[in-house]
Amino acid sequence: MASFRNLRLRWKLFGVFFIIILVFLAGFLFILTSLRTINQATVEIYNDGLIGIERLIEADRDAYQSSVAVAQSFELMREGDEEGTKKRVKDVEDNMRQVQERFSAFEKIFYDSGKTAVPAFEAFNTNYKRWSALSGLLTANMSRMDFAASATIYYGEYLEVFEKMRGAMDDLTNVMLEETEKNYKDSMAAYSRVLATLGA
Repeated sequence: MASFRNLRLRWKLFGVFFIIILVFLAGFLFILTSLRTINQATVEIYNDGLIGIERLIEADRDAYQSSVAVAQSFELMREGDEEGTKKRVKDVEDNMRQVQERFSAFEKIFYDSGKTAVPAFEAFNTNYKRWSALSGLLTANMSRMDFAASATIYYGEYLEVFEKMRGAMDDLTNVMLEETEKNYKDSMAAYSRVLATLGA
């Protein structure tokens, strides 16, 4: 009879320790899952948010520098400075190429992260093609030192298309900022769950 009681006591102790181990394992798995969530959110904040936004800002800056180079060429054309104007033509062409390179880098980051397309991509691509064509006409006129033709294009359709293209980049920046904020909140929520689990 005593051995039967000892056996029951052993099973009770075993049951208690088994429950403690299960609770510990459940807490450990919960913490591990939360840490993975924090890690994933951090990776997305850096790779998608920071690097993606950086590429957009660089593309926007290059577009702006291209427009500034055109505007600067007007004074140079009026002064008859062919060398200075040629330099501005090269600046326009270089910046145009860089806009496409940097935007393409952003686009790759966006789609590689599994995000779905937003209308701003179509707006950018449509307006970039037209802006590129208008920039080509501008640089041809600038190379001929044709101030009047250059000014007509620049102050006409060019600036309208340019603003639409930059507006699309602004919209995409806002999309990325919202996504980055969501990732940050997910990371903070997971961190809070870990602290709650640890009783801190």
